Amino acid sequence: MNVHQQDPIHIYYKASHFSDGMGAHIHHLYEMIFVEEGVAEFEIGDKVVHVRRNQIIFISSLERHSLRILQYPYKRTVITMTSGFALFNIKEPALVAILSHRPADFPYVFSLSDELSKKIKRLMTDLINEYELKDYFWLSRSAAIVSGMLIDIYRYNPHYFDEVARKQGTPVILEIQKYISEHFQEEISLEYLAEKFFFSTSYISRKFKSITGYNLKHYIILNRLSYAKEQLRYSGKSISQIAEECGYSTLNQFTRIFTQYESKAPSAYRQEFHQDPAGAEADW
Repeated sequence: MNVHQQDPIHIYYKASHFSDGMGAHIHHLYEMIFVEEGVAEFEIGDKVVHVRRNQIIFISSLERHSLRILQYPYKRTVITMTSGFALFNIKEPALVAILSHRPADFPYVFSLSDELSKKIKRLMTDLINEYELKDYFWLSRSAAIVSGMLIDIYRYNPHYFDEVARKQGTPVILEIQKYISEHFQEEISLEYLAEKFFFSTSYISRKFKSITGYNLKHYIILNRLSYAKEQLRYSGKSISQIAEECGYSTLNQFTRIFTQYESKAPSAYRQEFHQDPAGAEADW
C-alpha cells in the first residue's frame, strides 16, 4: 500500500482482477471510494463494513483501516484529500462533517440509486480531467465538484448526513478541527481552545468527543503522528527534524509517543516502510 500525495486532492480509477489488498494503515488524507463493481471488506478501527456496486465509503484522515477484496473484478474510483483542503473548501458543516466527524453510530457506507450513481460517475470523470490537466484554478473547480457530489448524495438521503451534523455544537467543533489541522505542530491545550472559541473547557471536551469520536488530546496526537508517518515513509528528513515539525520539543518525547501508538520506534517504522516518493503510487 503506497500513499504519497503532494497535491491537496487526488483522484483515480482502478480495476482489480486478481488478489490484492491493503494492510492496516493510517494516513493524513480523507478518502471517498465509489464502487462500480465487486465487493470489498474494510476494517476501520474496530468495525468491519462491506462496500459494493453503487455504494460509496467515507474514511477520515485519522482512521486506521485495511481492505480485503471479496468479489472480482473490483472497480472503484478513489478520491483522497488533505484535511486542510476538505475543511477549508467544503463550506457547509453538514457536508464536511461526513468526512471529519465520527460519532459511535457512523455508518461509513452509503447506498446510491442507479440514477445518482451515474451522476456521481460523471462528476468523478470531470474531477479526473481536472486533476490530469491541472488547468487554471483546477483546485477551485475540484473543490466545487466534490462539494457538488456531496450535495447530490445529501439530497438523495439527507438522514445520512443529518445524523452526523445535526448534533448541537457541530459548527464550533469544525472550526476547532480546522485550527488543529493548521496548527497541530504548535502547543494546543483545551484551555487555549476554550478561550479562543469562547466556550467552556467542559463543553468543548464533551462535544469534541461526541462529535468527532476522539478526545481532544488523542486527536491532536493522531494528527501529529499521521504527519510524522508520511514524512518517515517519503522524505529524507532526519527523525529529529520530523519530531520538531510535529511539535515535540525533544526527540525522546516524540519517540516515546510514537512507539506507544505504533508499537515500534520511528527508526524502525522508517526502515520497514520507507519508499522513494518518485516511485510511490496509491493502491486501494
